[in-house]
Amino acid sequence: PIGSGPYKVVDINGSKDSAPTAYTFRRFKKFALGAPYIHKITMNLYPNEQELLGGFEHHQIDNIHAFRTSYARSIKRNDSILIDEPLPRVFALFFNHSKNKIFLEKNVVTAMNMALDRTSIIESVLDGFGSPLQGPIPSMFTGELPGASSPDIERAKAILENAGWKVNPETGIRERTSKSGKETLSFSISTASSPDLEETARMISEQLAQIGMGVEIRLFEIGN
Repeated sequence: PIGSGPYKVVDINGSKDSAPTAYTFRRFKKFALGAPYIHKITMNLYPNEQELLGGFEHHQIDNIHAFRTSYARSIKRNDSILIDEPLPRVFALFFNHSKNKIFLEKNVVTAMNMALDRTSIIESVLDGFGSPLQGPIPSMFTGELPGASSPDIERAKAILENAGWKVNPETGIRERTSKSGKETLSFSISTASSPDLEETARMISEQLAQIGMGVEIRLFEIGN
């Protein structure tokens, strides 16, 4: 590696046929802003979160970060300190208008926005480690206080009814007849096959089903 940062790589553990398991850094005394106070840092790499947490609880490492929130309250190391800091990371439902034209209709998007219970998703999936958003930009950048209005299922249903979307009693999914033919109020969610994203997709599907929207969940292995 080539750089001009405060540390330099002095050792890389791991065989030639596999990914590195650890990097060792020593402070760079000629760093432009002065040599850092910590002389040596070792960064261990783990294949999964279970081994990462095991290494932390057995005092093999001193610090861990960015692990699944469901593990945060289960760490058993007595001298551990949990630091909860907001990150500019957004979990959202992104619409593909070219694949499904229902997202071009303002009434549909408005009804979806009213039906989704962001707070319950945060509590269930993230164990409360998150903030609800009403837009795509995190509140740390806008200066607005994070928050979400309570879902209004009946109002969402009324919006869809007034837009001509009627529930099919056989399927429970709304349909509408237009000049182009019969339209179905349904779409698919494509997401990675990880427990938190799968649970999020499932909760979104259940919440939107209350207003007559059909949701298919498509899972893909991470890296595909």
